[in-house]
Amino acid sequence: MHSLREMLTHLVLVTLGVLIALSFEGIASWREHRALLHEARANILSELRDNQKELAHRLTEIPKERANLTAAIDVAQKLIDNKKLEGQVQLGFSTADLRDASRTTAAVTGAFGLMDYSEVKKYATVYGYQD
Repeated sequence: MHSLREMLTHLVLVTLGVLIALSFEGIASWREHRALLHEARANILSELRDNQKELAHRLTEIPKERANLTAAIDVAQKLIDNKKLEGQVQLGFSTADLRDASRTTAAVTGAFGLMDYSEVKKYATVYGYQD
């Protein structure tokens, strides 16, 4: 560099280059965070819908299980009374298989850290009831 003016010109150009590079990096990071949030929300909502269906199905099975228990109590009473048994009794119970992989994934990837507090609180409440 031969003059102060040349030095200042180079300094300004380098500074502008660095600022532009940092801006592009910030924009890329912001887009990645947006994509992560979108995917996490979609996965969590899908998982919660599936869990809701699982619980609804489980609730339809309760009357059948109650009838089976009543039949088993009748059989036990007949055995106590030394009465003859006829037919068969079946006992079976099912459980609702509730999933939480999307919540765990959102926590591990940091998606919850990018969401608003109220949204995370809502998900935490639902999954708390589920646990």
